[in-house]
Amino acid sequence: MNRPTQSELRAKGDEVAVAAANAMSRLMPWLGGTDRFRDLFLESFQGVPDRFARFGESNPERLDAMLASMEYTMTSLSHQDIQDMSMVQNTIGPWEGNAADAFYENYVTPFSGINTNHQDLARELALALEAAVAVIDKSRRDVMRIGDGTIEVLNGLERSGGGGDSGWSTALTVVAAVATLHRPLRGPRGRGDCPSRSR
Repeated sequence: MNRPTQSELRAKGDEVAVAAANAMSRLMPWLGGTDRFRDLFLESFQGVPDRFARFGESNPERLDAMLASMEYTMTSLSHQDIQDMSMVQNTIGPWEGNAADAFYENYVTPFSGINTNHQDLARELALALEAAVAVIDKSRRDVMRIGDGTIEVLNGLERSGGGGDSGWSTALTVVAAVATLHRPLRGPRGRGDCPSRSR
């Protein structure tokens, strides 16, 4: 499954709300005026699409671009000419004196270790970005699956044939289940692209 967009998530929420309203109408046909009450039921579930759409507030495309930049950085840092400073050494080979000694001691000599540290840091940042994108993708796909599963169950509900409750118990179960979808569908707390950590 491709990464669901915010509009697709909202549309799935709409489908859940419609399926719930239809189920309520089927479970309590004795109310009469099915279409009229169906509209009232649908209105009671109007918050469901927003709960689904909330998972589309983050911006994984921006993280994708950042990850591509980080991968380019890692490739550049690992280039042989940068790792062994061969270009610099060839250019300043004839250079002698105190300034040359200081340059070699303070720049050329420690550069390899510094470059390795930068590569390690870039790699860790890339892994963090990959993890953030994976979390967003999985959460969106999971929400779509929850929506599909909910719709499947709602579409399978029929008016109770026994027990003398005229479908009330099942209908109330539908209301409780759909109205509390926000509990498993918490979504991100804010609108940021990824969590930040204060230093």
